[in-house]
Amino acid sequence: MAASDWDWVIDVNLKGVVYGVETFAPLLEAQGEGGHFVNTASLAGMVSPPGMEPYCASKFAVVAMSEGWAQQLAPKDIGVSILCPGFVKTRINESRRNRQAAYGLDTRRPPPPDAPPSRVLSGIPVEPVGRRVVEAVKAGELYVFTHPASKTGVAARFDRILAAFDVAEASPALADVPRGQGDL
Repeated sequence: MAASDWDWVIDVNLKGVVYGVETFAPLLEAQGEGGHFVNTASLAGMVSPPGMEPYCASKFAVVAMSEGWAQQLAPKDIGVSILCPGFVKTRINESRRNRQAAYGLDTRRPPPPDAPPSRVLSGIPVEPVGRRVVEAVKAGELYVFTHPASKTGVAARFDRILAAFDVAEASPALADVPRGQGDL
């Protein structure tokens, strides 16, 4: 992917969320009545399908930042939720229409004319997603999922991560390192 394409994806998906929180967190704090952020990540912020690396990287970052902000803003009565939908019938598959000239030509190949319809078009409608977000904000949920069947893929990723910790615990290379040293 060209650097300009990376810049566009990061600026929209990641920096858009950063600037939103940086702008509105002080305003919410100053008004003294609390508030709530809903930051849009994606299931692609939990798992990384091949070929979607830039998008996934930006969405993983939104998840990580939102987890940190949730802890920082909670004492100020400001909640944070992370929306992690699967495919939703939005126009994200047409996002090139919004690309500013400053990013140059989009070097990604458009789908061939005979390509099957975008998976976005077979996604769930936006209305249940909106209802789910309201439900989650009212309940103070950090993670907002809209596609429960995707739990299997996310669980498989976390199983691989936990297995890697077991390997590290049994590693002779780490045998002399005191437990807990350098932990987060």
